[in-house]
Amino acid sequence: MTTIDAGMARRTGQAQNSGATRPHLSKHEKHELVDQLGGYTFFSRCCKDDLGALVDVGGPFVIPPNWPLMLEATPAHACYAITEGSARVFINRVQIAELGPGDIIGEMAVLTGDLRRATVTSATRLRGLRVDNDDLTALFVRRPQLLSVLQGAYEARTPVAHRQRIREILRAGGFGFAPVSLPEQPGSKSGRAHRGPR
Repeated sequence: MTTIDAGMARRTGQAQNSGATRPHLSKHEKHELVDQLGGYTFFSRCCKDDLGALVDVGGPFVIPPNWPLMLEATPAHACYAITEGSARVFINRVQIAELGPGDIIGEMAVLTGDLRRATVTSATRLRGLRVDNDDLTALFVRRPQLLSVLQGAYEARTPVAHRQRIREILRAGGFGFAPVSLPEQPGSKSGRAHRGPR
């Protein structure tokens, strides 16, 4: 068990509902988590300062197997990045995808403001970083590269026909951050092969 695993386990314990708590990380644990996130394709475009800021406004989460992380058609309050374990994605109770380390969960609701589009449950013990949506959108103003990360995650698993709405929102300066140019084709992918809407 790494230092950060021990720290998370000590301070989070078993999760309730969203599986999230917001413990304080030591400086060493923060650096370890930043390095871990930076090793994933989606986050590799961010500098360490960007990732450090993301970790500062968020916190680690730990949930046991077969536990709901989010529920379809419910309000969205947070976004998640998986660092360990696997999760299953369901729409209308049908599994459509499996996610793992390096995958981002909940980015669609952050970008659109919609209700959750899917239910996500842990298939195994699941660890990662949780960031409240309000904190995340405020961070976009100071760290626009983090917004680009979420856009990349969104576009990597969203049909082309559905991307126009996000483009219009962002070009209008939605959610309090500046208009942004989006690539026509998804330019990033994580290490996982299976994707699903959030």
